[in-house]
Amino acid sequence: FGPPLPPVIPDSQACTPKSSYGIQKAMCELLVEDYSRKGFVDGVSIRFPTITVRPGAPNKAASSFISGIIREPVANMPATCPVSLDTRCAVASPSASVGFLIRAASLEAEDLSEGRTFNMPSLTVSVEDMIDSLARTTGKHATELIKHEPDPFIMKIVNSWPQEIEAAKARALGFEPDVSYDSIIETYIDEDLGGWKYHLPLGMTLKPVGPGKVKDKTRGAVA
Repeated sequence: FGPPLPPVIPDSQACTPKSSYGIQKAMCELLVEDYSRKGFVDGVSIRFPTITVRPGAPNKAASSFISGIIREPVANMPATCPVSLDTRCAVASPSASVGFLIRAASLEAEDLSEGRTFNMPSLTVSVEDMIDSLARTTGKHATELIKHEPDPFIMKIVNSWPQEIEAAKARALGFEPDVSYDSIIETYIDEDLGGWKYHLPLGMTLKPVGPGKVKDKTRGAVA
C-alpha cells in the first residue's frame, strides 16, 4: 500500500506502493480490472497476507522467518528470529489461502459491482504470540531452538507492512480467515507432516493432532 499506513487497513486504503514489487502488483490489479471491463477475461485480484506455515526450505525473503520459527523447531532444527517479539504480522495458512482462491473463483457478477480487487481477511499475531502457540502445540523444547538475532534491515521491511487488515468486503462475501495461530500450526503438522509420525527428541512433549485428514482429490482452485 505504501506509507504512511493506518493501524488497520480499510478496503478504501489508497494503493501507493513505494517499491517496484508493489508497483508491479498494482499494475496487474489495474489490468485485471480493465481487461474484465472489456470482456477479455473475467478476473478477480486477491491480496494475500503473509502465508504461514510454508513447507520446504528457508529462502531469502524478508518474511521467511515467519514460517521458519515454526517449521524448523517442529523438525527439531534451529531457527533464527530477526525481529522483535512485539512485531505484529497479518497472516493466513496455506489452507485458508486455498479457500480464498476457491471462493474468488465462485464469485458472481453482482459480487464485483464495487471492484474486482479484494483484501483477504487475516489473523494478526505478534511474534511472541507465534512462539507462545508453538509452545502450546509442541512443547517448550521447540521454542528453545529459536535464536533471537535482530536484523535492522529485515525489521525495517517487516515494519512497513500492514499489521491488521479489515477486509470487510471479503468477509461479507464469505472469505474466511484462520481461527487461531494454534490451528495454523496444528494443520501444518497434520497435513504437511502427516501428524506426529516420527521420533521426537528426549524431553519434547507434543500434543498429537490426530490422524491425517483425507483430502478431497477432486477439488481445485484457479488463481
